[in-house]
Amino acid sequence: MSRRTSLYSLSSGTKKRIPIIASLIIVFLPAFLTNNYVTTLANLIMCFSMLSMSVDLLTGYMGLNAFGNAGFFGFSAYAVAYFTVKMKMPHMYAIALTLVMLFV
Repeated sequence: MSRRTSLYSLSSGTKKRIPIIASLIIVFLPAFLTNNYVTTLANLIMCFSMLSMSVDLLTGYMGLNAFGNAGFFGFSAYAVAYFTVKMKMPHMYAIALTLVMLFV
């Protein structure tokens, strides 16, 4: 018989290390990705996963049917695209300016 190890049977020290290791991989992964397509795809996956997690949190756990977060997401995407394409602004400056516009 083979013995399977589940996440619940791991020690508390190992359970604490898993999120730290996953976070370090996510932070340092773009340094190793040289393909622009893969980097862009990873950015899109992260953006849409954050949107879907926020909708899941609002509707599933809190029982709210508010979709105002989709409005913030849409406005931010439009503003970053506008600043980048029309105003020829670098991408990071466009993101920073959009965040200032959202929260001020």
